[in-house]
Amino acid sequence: TLALHHANESLALRRTLVSYDPTNAEWKSGLAVAYNVLGRLQFEIGDLERALDSFLKDLDLAQTLVEDDPQNAFWKEGLAGTYASLGRVYEAQGELDMAIEMNMAGLFIVKSLLSKDQSNFYWQEHFLQLQTQLTAGLRLQGKHEEGARNLIGALSFAMANDTEIRKNKPWSESVIEACDELSEFGDLFNGYEYDEYTNASDFCRNWISS
Repeated sequence: TLALHHANESLALRRTLVSYDPTNAEWKSGLAVAYNVLGRLQFEIGDLERALDSFLKDLDLAQTLVEDDPQNAFWKEGLAGTYASLGRVYEAQGELDMAIEMNMAGLFIVKSLLSKDQSNFYWQEHFLQLQTQLTAGLRLQGKHEEGARNLIGALSFAMANDTEIRKNKPWSESVIEACDELSEFGDLFNGYEYDEYTNASDFCRNWISS
């Protein structure tokens, strides 16, 4: 496709830049992003093997950036995003243990960022995205209650900031994905009272219907 063609052209350019100066962190970051963009396009067309290869190359660069500058929040965000991408591929391949491992690695990073700033909308959205993916993996492994309760907790920021996040497209998409995943657990809480689930379900119904 045209998008894949442009992604490969961008990747080639970024690789050339890094070859000129392998120590340039900005150029390495650009190359990591180029691999991630290519991987997402490959994932969208179902080319899981190539997508996995692209994301693993992204991971190698993202880990190096964090190792070289461990206080850089931007590099950490990138690494967490790479783990999220890998989690999606492994889940699509049926490699649930690996998917869960990747999502948990990403969550660990995002939680460390949020420990410094709970109000950061980008990090909170990333946290919800990763938790949704982790919950799906746990559900597929039969760990229903653990997955559902963690997801409900992750939705709490969205529930508390409903009006603001409705204006943000990435947030809206993440909330819809989380609500879709939460709907898989309806039978789990039937028969006994669980206020947090009821509140989250009501929030999801209102969100999707509005």
